[in-house]
Amino acid sequence: MNRKKLCMTGILIGSLLTIAGCGIVLDTEQVQEQVQDQAAQTESIATVGEAPEHQQVVFAEEAPHRLTDNPTLYEDRDLSAVRTMYLTVTTGNASEGTNHTWAEVNAYDAKYYEARGIERYMVDGLLQEGDEQGPLEGMYGYGVYTPNCTVTIRGQTSTQLDQKNYKIRINKSSPKYDDQRVINLNKHIMDGLRFRNKLMFDLLVGVPDLMSFRTGFVHLYVNDLTDGSDEGFADYGLYTQVEQPNDTYLKHHGLDENGQLYKLNELFEFYRYEDDIKLKSDVEYDLKAFEYRLDIKGNDDHSKLIAMLDELNDETVPIHTVIEKWFDADNIAMFLAFNILTGNEDTQSRNTLLYSAKNENTWYVFNWDCDTAFRDGETSVLKDDYPRALGWENGVSNYWGTVLYQRFIRDDEYRRLLDEKILLLKEEYLTRERIEGLSKEYAKVVKPYLYSLSDVEHARLSSAEYDYVVTHLYDEVENNYAMYQESLLRPQPFFLGDPELKENGTWFVWNAAYDFDADLITYQFELSDDLEFQNILASAETFRPEYLLDRKLSPGSYYYRVKALDDKGYGQYAFDYVVDEESRKNFGMIHFYVMTNGEIYRAGE
Repeated sequence: MNRKKLCMTGILIGSLLTIAGCGIVLDTEQVQEQVQDQAAQTESIATVGEAPEHQQVVFAEEAPHRLTDNPTLYEDRDLSAVRTMYLTVTTGNASEGTNHTWAEVNAYDAKYYEARGIERYMVDGLLQEGDEQGPLEGMYGYGVYTPNCTVTIRGQTSTQLDQKNYKIRINKSSPKYDDQRVINLNKHIMDGLRFRNKLMFDLLVGVPDLMSFRTGFVHLYVNDLTDGSDEGFADYGLYTQVEQPNDTYLKHHGLDENGQLYKLNELFEFYRYEDDIKLKSDVEYDLKAFEYRLDIKGNDDHSKLIAMLDELNDETVPIHTVIEKWFDADNIAMFLAFNILTGNEDTQSRNTLLYSAKNENTWYVFNWDCDTAFRDGETSVLKDDYPRALGWENGVSNYWGTVLYQRFIRDDEYRRLLDEKILLLKEEYLTRERIEGLSKEYAKVVKPYLYSLSDVEHARLSSAEYDYVVTHLYDEVENNYAMYQESLLRPQPFFLGDPELKENGTWFVWNAAYDFDADLITYQFELSDDLEFQNILASAETFRPEYLLDRKLSPGSYYYRVKALDDKGYGQYAFDYVVDEESRKNFGMIHFYVMTNGEIYRAGE
């Protein structure tokens, strides 16, 4: 600690003048002599030795401001406990937007509402808590007979699936549930284990420089009264509940409830996005366009966000200047490290929260929605996608398309910091003991529900496959670490341009690939008229990120792909990919059409 001693001279002068004011007359010379004598004695004492500990004035060193969660929120929580909820849904009225049926609520996906520009259908609900026999006295909602909440579906892609996720909003006139007004219930139908998201948030508890969310298992029963009948409570099976990111979350977790909090939506790669990201005072401000990029969860003063994006996207401003002013390097490095090691690849441009306290410059990132973590074992069993090792969705390559992460990773010092966080997580937080311990406990809870009547028809894995995937979850950390190390050796992914018709042929161009070791890079170009590239129409190797085909292509459907190779033999495909009929990503290529008039369009345009 820094220790500072108070200067006594001024205090002594004040004391002597006070004495003089009490009737004791001292001339000026006497005052000066006594002051000098006292000061000399004080200086002598200070040089001989320090004052007693209790008399010393101590100033604590100012600690650097780091992102810190509230650990008390996670104390004494049974991570494998199951709460039983009873939800009775009824049709409300048009003025409150609840004049719908339960069947309508469950019938439509997010695209249906977006295309019509309308709010998602809601119904009134009565939420109660109890045990497997019914609502219990003393528990939430017991003895209540009128609606205390509204219910709608939640999510984006998940709304297209058969089993829905639900958002329950507790009415302001009703008591909060577990001190929360928004209850998120997630079915995780595309997760064969049905607990990966919960596992991730529980693993995040205690990890420095990151935040977590309280989660829990919920057994849901629903009684639908909107169809005019009362057939009792239907078993909807097991869900997981997760906190809602909002000002209440910020307050509970020790953050600034008046701060900015954004959820990265469909595509936010930290570009400036001048057409969408504007101040509220801007006459062209469009909330819908803004929230296509960033969902506003907190303070809606966007001036600090815009100032940060301006500097981040100015390559003349050194990345260290940007990070030191606007971000926390430890937070960014830990965020990348945690998601790289857990294989949570869908965090490059969405499924992430961006937070800053109201009166501070620093922005922090942390996880929201971890559905893609620990998925490789399940993928290998189901063979429903190609291994991530065949594409760029692993290691640092996965984040190369995002301005913030790319500029961070390109810096040698920040890459060393990332490596430190990777090793810290492996040694202390993402250990075999911790992952296997939690996953085995969760499997004991989930399996009986998953293979019961309400869920078994939607189970992606057989019972034996389920056990196999659970017992091999930790192996994915080791595999992800190996892919991370190799990603630092490979060239980084790049984007392909659309082919162009020229007088002397067809011109193909793409971005140059980046290599951390500045190795010499060559590009392998291939053109085909089939997705599998069984019929190669042209191929070449070039040192330049371009290729001129010496002829014009006849009308039809084509594919071209490019792979970058360094002089050590490490390769990398382009960012672009084509999804086949089985929803698998074929990396490093684009699909395009040559029209009868010779014009060229990328597929989907």
